[in-house]
Amino acid sequence: MPSHYSDFMATFDLLASYMNEAGNSTSSQSAGLFGSQFSASGMEAFLRIATEGHTGAGAATAGGSGSGSPLHATATTGAADGSSNGAINNWYANISNGGGEAGHPGLSIPSWQQGAFNPMNGGDILHGQPGGGGNYSAVGGGMSHEQTIHSSGGGSTPVYSSGAAGGNSHTGGSYTGGNSGYVPGTLNEGNYGGGSYMNGGDVRHETNVYNNNGSAGSGGNSSGGSSSSGGSSSSSGGSSGSSGSGKSGSSGSSSSGNSSSGNSSSGNVDKLPDIPGDFYESVGKLNQKGLLYAPELDQAKGSNEVVSIRLANNGNKQEAADHYTFGHVFAEGDVPAGKALVAHINGIQVPLQMDAKAFHDDGSVKHAVLTLNGPSVSSGKAIDVMLSTANSPSGSGSISASKILSNGYDLTVDFKIESGKDAGKTIHIDAADVLRDAMKDGSLTTWLKGPLASEYSAEVEVNDLLTARFNVRAYADGSVMTDVVVSNSKTFSTNVTNVTYDVTIREDGKVVEKYNNLDHHRHGTWHSEVWSDDAPGLQVVYDVPYLFETGAVPGYDLSTGVSASDISGAYNKLASLNTGPMGEAGVFMGMPAPGGRDDIGILPEWAVNYLVTQDARALKVMLANADASGSVPWHYIDEATGKVVSIKDHPRLYLGESNIGGVTRPEGGVSNEGTGWQIDNAHQPSLNYLPYLVTGSQYYLEELKAQTSWTVASLNPDSRGNGAGVIESDNQVRGQAWSLRNLGDAAYIIPDKDPTKAYFEKLLDSNLDHYVKKYVIDGAMDSAGELEGYIWRDRYVAPGAVAPWEDDFFTLAVGTLARRGFDGADTLLDWKTNWTVGRFLAEDEGFNPYVATSYRIFVQDQQSGARYSSWDQLRTDSNDGSQSFVGSPNAADGYPAIARASLATMVEHGAEGALEAYGFVVSETQHLSAKFENAPTFNFAPTLGPDGARIEAANHIVAGKGNDTVTGSSDNELLHGGAGNDKIVGNGGDDAIFGGDGNDKLYGNNGDDFLFGNDGNDWLNGGRGDDFMKGGKGADDFVFDVSNSGRDVIDDFTPGVDDIVIKANLNGNGIDSAADALKALSSDGHGNTILDLGGNNEVMLLGIDPKDLSGADFIIN
Repeated sequence: MPSHYSDFMATFDLLASYMNEAGNSTSSQSAGLFGSQFSASGMEAFLRIATEGHTGAGAATAGGSGSGSPLHATATTGAADGSSNGAINNWYANISNGGGEAGHPGLSIPSWQQGAFNPMNGGDILHGQPGGGGNYSAVGGGMSHEQTIHSSGGGSTPVYSSGAAGGNSHTGGSYTGGNSGYVPGTLNEGNYGGGSYMNGGDVRHETNVYNNNGSAGSGGNSSGGSSSSGGSSSSSGGSSGSSGSGKSGSSGSSSSGNSSSGNSSSGNVDKLPDIPGDFYESVGKLNQKGLLYAPELDQAKGSNEVVSIRLANNGNKQEAADHYTFGHVFAEGDVPAGKALVAHINGIQVPLQMDAKAFHDDGSVKHAVLTLNGPSVSSGKAIDVMLSTANSPSGSGSISASKILSNGYDLTVDFKIESGKDAGKTIHIDAADVLRDAMKDGSLTTWLKGPLASEYSAEVEVNDLLTARFNVRAYADGSVMTDVVVSNSKTFSTNVTNVTYDVTIREDGKVVEKYNNLDHHRHGTWHSEVWSDDAPGLQVVYDVPYLFETGAVPGYDLSTGVSASDISGAYNKLASLNTGPMGEAGVFMGMPAPGGRDDIGILPEWAVNYLVTQDARALKVMLANADASGSVPWHYIDEATGKVVSIKDHPRLYLGESNIGGVTRPEGGVSNEGTGWQIDNAHQPSLNYLPYLVTGSQYYLEELKAQTSWTVASLNPDSRGNGAGVIESDNQVRGQAWSLRNLGDAAYIIPDKDPTKAYFEKLLDSNLDHYVKKYVIDGAMDSAGELEGYIWRDRYVAPGAVAPWEDDFFTLAVGTLARRGFDGADTLLDWKTNWTVGRFLAEDEGFNPYVATSYRIFVQDQQSGARYSSWDQLRTDSNDGSQSFVGSPNAADGYPAIARASLATMVEHGAEGALEAYGFVVSETQHLSAKFENAPTFNFAPTLGPDGARIEAANHIVAGKGNDTVTGSSDNELLHGGAGNDKIVGNGGDDAIFGGDGNDKLYGNNGDDFLFGNDGNDWLNGGRGDDFMKGGKGADDFVFDVSNSGRDVIDDFTPGVDDIVIKANLNGNGIDSAADALKALSSDGHGNTILDLGGNNEVMLLGIDPKDLSGADFIIN
């Protein structure tokens, strides 16, 4: 987008470089200039350094003069008649109105800083006070490069203002208007503020931002050396500025002049200037092994702070200040109902608009589309933006659709149909006409509405098959983005066929995209974003751990990293893929094909690559594949509603290809012929959920709805219960998993006001209710006995068998729903625990845990069909005596990797035994961390402990087969002894400690720890904190020898075998003998024993009655 600050970006580059070096430079000139705060004294020193060596002199004020030292130049402003009218502060107070001696120009530093740097005592930053002949951003003169933007002298009527004579449009510190409302010719219709913005300083008022009939001066070239508004400015050669007549010209008219470089494409005035502060060197982190990691962003500290985002410049040139629209998801309660969201950079508020779309049950914002007015950022740099709650937004008013039209919106699409009955026909569509007609007939819809951006949508039929939709987003700086969407998605009114055409898109009469002989196949869409100016050049980078906390996405392991070569390889491969309209990009077109691939999972590999690295190339790959979803033939629009088809409206609707009688079909039936696609529920990837979440794009939202609608309508109506939409009966277990995933994504993130939201919510609720009623309440699998917990399907991978990996997919999907708080998901996970977790802990019951990851596990007698009910009856298609995991154990998408992710889900859920099973699997699959570097789809990391910190691979310490000492750190860790007699010590944090084989000693020390002795005669000492201890096989000692040990739990205590070891008189409890210990026992009334250790410290023995214990079970030291 254009910026009138380009003339002095070099100054800001220098400023940014000094800020990055603040306090760290070895230069005697720059060391410690600013420290942690951008101070006036630091600025003075910086200006002294920055201006040395530049030539030129003269006053830079409009119609005024200047004199003095470089840092204390007295600047004057022009009065109404053009004469000097006294000083306006010095450099300390008003940097933008500076003068300079020969050799020391007054720098044009943006005058918006608070405190000592606040210009014009609360007046306008980029123009003066209405009716008062105010100064408009007079700039310093004399730098050896072009540095001037606009300087306008005082006149009888001020330039770019509309307040009453003598009034102040910033009364009360309002952002852009105070009482005056708005500036003529701008898009901003209404008061954009009311609250203080940097002590009342206005960032900008934009005049005629859509018209080409005027720019930011009333006569004169502002960057070629002559001044606008009759004032003076420095030339690019460094000559001094000369005084002008001081007349405003044309009574302060803002037309007929030229702005920067003598021309302005949109008549914009100056944008938000650079923000001083912490600029980061890169977006993410790349280590010496060539692995990419997500960057660590500034963390919320204040009570109102929520989360930060980062604006990163990945390009090779400086990006000007611009507007950025993106999506963001928030944890429940973080943005409460009735609260606004504001943005700060280094404590300075910058304009932000929030269009809230989806809400949590408590009314707080769940998902919103945000528009931020971001600063200029140099190449390779980035800056963090803190999002905080406030009582009121930073602006008000909105950009109207009529204003877009009146300011010359010009986009056209021309079709030449090459096939079908319209062959040879040319069709011209003017988007402005479509928008205008929609306003008249009431069909215009609004997506965004506010002072920074508004987006309106309208559509028109191209012919009997094709529909064109225009999502028109206008920004306050005058730029427009039009998302042109062409669809061939009708369902009932016409026989939808493939159609070939030429299409040309023009913006302002210039061809921006053209496709010849485009084969637009049935039930597909494509889109193209057309920008009136260059698209914004910065990437919005997210605080990934925060996204995990919201439950919107699974918690992946951020410590592993992703191969940079894989990221670059996938990005470079895009050049050879079909990423245009109807292209498949990197999406696998033959979905039913067997075998592992990168699109299978809760999120596909390319989306996880982006999520866990925030790499810009990975983002482009993800969005290219999201665009490709438009070519998948699952787009069906109900002409009566204009929405995706619904089995609520059409209970017998069937979008599958099987020959089923008595169903409702689309006109002409269902066929994928000529599309190149084969689609099915069992292998469908998640293509648009994350893209919509992070972009807020209507196109990706509609794609998500189209896929989810097809997911249900493609099932046999007889099996799904017609309009009930039950997904179990006519679906493989993995198909059930991905169907639940899709329904959950749609129900979670579709805007609340969208009528399809309630539809998908109802379908999800009815399916969860179905599973809970069938399996939990009615006990459909009670006959499976101790094996209960798997989803059964008669037609499975083999008669009498289940595919445990498919069931793990199902667990992953339900776990995602549980994290998002959907009713019934937790209950279903509780029921599944017995199978999902139990098959890794059933060795004592006769089942080898290493074959729990087999391709097939037979749960029925293949001859009689009788269902097995005990672990020792099971057999697999693997070597049942295996002593290492089976099922592609070395693959990042092998069955052990999938099981590991499923168990991580169960650990986060808090399922009984899940952490023990997870520890075992992790200890046996340490090699997978290296595999996950190339394919992180199933690289989940569960949370552990009350602080919610994740135990990632970087905090896994697994010993070998010898007698080892394993010592942890203060982090939350997973410590495993492996084989041998080991000593394992946690040194703070909330740890999961496993003895493994052998006679081990486990020490939790500080923190709320989980101790598992596993095999052998083990010694478990939780230390301080609330600890969980399970001895496992063998005779185990549970030790309590530190005061204030907390409230601990012992599982699997065996009286007469295990011992409780207590330090005498611990906590002054008076327990000096086993008899005293017995007196300290009581029952909790639920089958458990409580041992009171005094001082509010106690031990609960699960499943033990006090009368089962004797003095022989206690050792007092």
